[in-house]
Amino acid sequence: MHTYDLFEMQEYMRCVLPDIEPGDSLLPRFEENVAPWRSRLRVYAGDITSIGWSGDPIEYLLVDLMKSFELAGYVACEFFPSLIPGESLVVHQDYLHYYTGWIPLLMYRLRDCFEAVYVPPDREGGTVVFRNVRAVVRQACLEAADFDRITLAEIDQAFEYSSGFAPPWRRVCLSAAKATLLWHLDRRKAEGRVELDFSDPLAIARLELQRLGPDLHSADDDLTGALELIGLEG
Repeated sequence: MHTYDLFEMQEYMRCVLPDIEPGDSLLPRFEENVAPWRSRLRVYAGDITSIGWSGDPIEYLLVDLMKSFELAGYVACEFFPSLIPGESLVVHQDYLHYYTGWIPLLMYRLRDCFEAVYVPPDREGGTVVFRNVRAVVRQACLEAADFDRITLAEIDQAFEYSSGFAPPWRRVCLSAAKATLLWHLDRRKAEGRVELDFSDPLAIARLELQRLGPDLHSADDDLTGALELIGLEG
């Protein structure tokens, strides 16, 4: 088993690791936790984009680092071509998380290569499990990870696709993720980093949330996070 991580303490982790200072290494704590199984692990500490993958076949890929457009594209292009069609599973930890709407878009673009096979019943989680059903060629990954050209129709189609396998209690989180994706695109547009076929991503994001009606101010953490980002909290 291969595991990648920066192993660097961040401020937001203080709630669960109050005895470790931001910036300190988490590797000693990790080594302590996995000691009984350490001989089975190959550990890569540092920036994954500087480490890469060997190209060996991958049977099981747990992804919990697609925290940006760039990382999502890197993971897809570096790891997906090594999946085994008909056998490999990809576990997306953040698929239904409000902040990472590029993951549903990415997997929609690669939908001919994957099928959703399981969504855990945990109402608080955002995980979706996919089976690789067709070889993923690198060029397809590069095209799927091109987040500089996006149409509104494609965004709508991507989230409609995801709603087909998301459990009912997580569909509000998909709306939050869609709205937050539009918020991210609004920022990238302001920086001149993306070409869009629509003029006001932020306005569309607000409409996406407002259409939820009575659910708009639910206690769901994902929805609350999206509302705060987009300026509809309160």
